Amino acid sequence: MSGTGAGWNMTGCGGTTPGTELIFSFTATASGFHSLDISATAGGAVDFFWIDAASGCSSGAPWNCIGAVSTPGNYGSMNWVAGNTYYILLDPEGAGAYSFDFNVDCPNPGTPAVAGDCNVAIPVCTDLGFSIDPSGFGLVDELCTYCTTNPGTNPSSLNSGCLNSGELNSTWFTVNVAVGGDLEFSFGTPGQVGNCYDWIMWPMTPTACTDIQNNVLPPVTCNWNFPCDGFTGVSSVPPLGGQVGNFEPTMSVNAGDQFLICFSNYSSALTTVPLNFYGTADISCTPLPVEIISFYGQEELGYNGLFWSTASEVNCSHFDIERSFDGVEFTKIGEAKGGGTILQQTDYRFNDYNAGSGVTYYRLKQVDFNNEFKTTNVIAITQHNQLSELSVISAYPNPASDQFTIQILLPQEGVVDLQIMDLNGRIINHFENPCVAGINSIDIPVANYPKGMYFITLLNKQTQKPEVVKLTVE
Repeated sequence: MSGTGAGWNMTGCGGTTPGTELIFSFTATASGFHSLDISATAGGAVDFFWIDAASGCSSGAPWNCIGAVSTPGNYGSMNWVAGNTYYILLDPEGAGAYSFDFNVDCPNPGTPAVAGDCNVAIPVCTDLGFSIDPSGFGLVDELCTYCTTNPGTNPSSLNSGCLNSGELNSTWFTVNVAVGGDLEFSFGTPGQVGNCYDWIMWPMTPTACTDIQNNVLPPVTCNWNFPCDGFTGVSSVPPLGGQVGNFEPTMSVNAGDQFLICFSNYSSALTTVPLNFYGTADISCTPLPVEIISFYGQEELGYNGLFWSTASEVNCSHFDIERSFDGVEFTKIGEAKGGGTILQQTDYRFNDYNAGSGVTYYRLKQVDFNNEFKTTNVIAITQHNQLSELSVISAYPNPASDQFTIQILLPQEGVVDLQIMDLNGRIINHFENPCVAGINSIDIPVANYPKGMYFITLLNKQTQKPEVVKLTVE
């Protein structure tokens, strides 16, 4: 199936999409995690969505965002079922001409893998088969027993504790959630009597491996097998053949959540263990986009303040702040450093001291380390409080020992007269500083000043309006 929408303007990927939608259908021939392999692009960013055909094909249907795509690469992680039909929707972020070449991929999990230590954990991108053997605990025995990181009391159920015998013949994994929902998974297959597959799961952080060794990171869930039948995992309703004592409750997860799992081959089995994922949550190794949860601005006295927050960031290099006076042509006016990869809310602020009066338009361009980018929606701020006099924005550091910086805002180009006076009224220094309209920084060396308090008078020579700043030299 292919066709066009009716100007739906999908917003599920975070941006506006005024272009005309194009819809494709795909019938899965194998169950598992599929992705889009995009080999060529032209024309700009296009938002990609997918939905199970059984859910309908309308703007009000629960479309899932795959990503805002502007460069070739592998995108998304869709857990599709063989025989089911799915719709893939492309919605351009502009009204121009666009060209995209893509295929639907079902990634090959590859050969079985073993990892014996936390710092070489296997990234799990899809369902996986991995080999186990009596290989010990790797190079480092990371787990204490009956402790904070490996407690004797199960944190998620009334089942027994976690790895009560410590780290035995271990394999380590990382799991990255691409689409939030209910996370369910299983290790092994039922009926392998005598095979004990115990496991423990922590939140993944940049310091997780060190925190586990230092016994300061509690797990989110774990399972000490009962009984030992080679089948365990997470599912409130165990899959066919699963025992209640071997499955922990379903986990509610969000996009961007990451976890670290240590799998223990307690029974020293020599075999291959399948790892399968279920539920409504999807996993992927593809870096997640930055999730901007708010972007707004407000009028301040003489300048415009911009504020935005991210719920999580993956591979975020920086944000370009762009301004326009007509809402069409945008120019970069500043940059804010991103958080790299961080799974918690981060707040940002940027002040535009050169906006002028009237309406000014702003947008953000979020740029990844690989130079892929996505722009936000456009906001507008009307400035009524046009500055008419010299204004001191900031003065730092205070106390100072080497250099003191004063930032001032001027409504128009001019000369500012600076006079520095001690507590006895003696003038220590006096000079003039040419300034541009907008923000200016004036650096004052103070290394040779005696310790004590000083008064700095700044005079706008055009208007004879003074401002006074107190300075302490230490």
